[in-house]
Amino acid sequence: MPDSRQSFPIAFAARDVYPWSAVIVCHDTSIASGGVVAPRWVLTCAHVPVRQFDQVMIGGCDLSLRDGQFCIVERVVRNPDYNPETHEADLALLRLYDAPDVKPLAIARHSPVDAKRAELIGWGQAAVGDPAPGDLRQIVLTADSKLKVDLNTIIAGVTNAVFFPPTHDHGRVSYGDSGAPLLVDNEAVALMSFRIKSGTEDASIPLPRYRQWIEDTISER
Repeated sequence: MPDSRQSFPIAFAARDVYPWSAVIVCHDTSIASGGVVAPRWVLTCAHVPVRQFDQVMIGGCDLSLRDGQFCIVERVVRNPDYNPETHEADLALLRLYDAPDVKPLAIARHSPVDAKRAELIGWGQAAVGDPAPGDLRQIVLTADSKLKVDLNTIIAGVTNAVFFPPTHDHGRVSYGDSGAPLLVDNEAVALMSFRIKSGTEDASIPLPRYRQWIEDTISER
């Protein structure tokens, strides 16, 4: 397990590289991340306080420039097994009134066994107490990084870098990257969820486990 104080390079994401990226917006501030997984559907976390008529910016990199497509939430569908105490099944699908003109993010069918490269994409704070950023950010890890690169270690190492995920710690709150997807081979293998306190085990949601629910929800509604 990597040292929780360990940090990793955080870069601003280049425009048009992640056209499926989504940021949930409240009063012109980013409150959570996500990704377009089907026409009119955005995947994020169930604990995010998103409601009907909230805005989602798709495919942008700079919230202050409003450089993405803005869509309105029609409906929020939370996973029926979501547990707000343990954050199990912390997934929600947002149905939009209009379909953004982007290629959806693919959901992995299986968890990778020996990943050589992983990317984490989102809008979270760089540290607890920082202002919510207006720029899409990324962390890229490769096999020659400080980590032994397998899925569980990637999640633990990156989330412990303080950039991901939101943390409640002695009254301080960091937020913004709930719903940030972890990519391996250009497929989403996990979603960043929650951490109760600094130093405790980070919560991430393995997407292959919930792929059937995602597909069923999209097809039924």
